[in-house]
Amino acid sequence: MEDGGRQTRGHSKKIPKSKCLRNIKMFSFPHRMEDIWNRLSEEVVAAESEHKFKEKLDKCSL
Repeated sequence: MEDGGRQTRGHSKKIPKSKCLRNIKMFSFPHRMEDIWNRLSEEVVAAESEHKFKEKLDKCSL
């Protein structure tokens, strides 16, 4: 782990959840994907190529 082992859950590339004041942002693709991205394991996120990322993502159960 990059932060000296202090992280206990998730992965090191988490996206901070932003607040939505309007529906247009709430239903946007990037906003809807924040939770899904943050639930991925370190192994999936740290894949060395796009091809490996897709393989690991297919095997991952969210």
